[in-house]
Amino acid sequence: MIAAGGAAVRPRAVRACLVVVGGVVVAIDVGTARGVIVFDEMTAVPGAPPHVRGVANVGGRVVPVIDGRRALGLGAGLEGRRALLVEHAGTELALTIDDVLGVEALEPAAEPVPQGWLRGCAEARLQRAGGDAPLLSTPRLIASLRSVAG
Repeated sequence: MIAAGGAAVRPRAVRACLVVVGGVVVAIDVGTARGVIVFDEMTAVPGAPPHVRGVANVGGRVVPVIDGRRALGLGAGLEGRRALLVEHAGTELALTIDDVLGVEALEPAAEPVPQGWLRGCAEARLQRAGGDAPLLSTPRLIASLRSVAG
């Protein structure tokens, strides 16, 4: 990126929560991540799309539980009870995950994001020692789930 006056501006590091979904390490900006939850009970929603596992009580709020693998196009559903709670513009959801790796400040990678990567929910690549991780856009994720739901 070039700033006024021609000086190169380095993209800022992103502080991200790193999780594993369907064997893929993905990053979510800590600005939209609200925490990792383990739910004891979940209520099925009749007629819901396949990526909606149900709803769960999270701190007295009813939150949709979204199958992370299906939502991101990473294969068969995930049966675990662990999820990353994310929120954007008043919409909250729990995205099921395989594992939590932690929170790190990561630099953007030079390579562009492949078109349609993770069903169009990846907005950037972030550099990490084990290989680049896609940065999921919570607004794009929510929008993609709404478009599937009708």
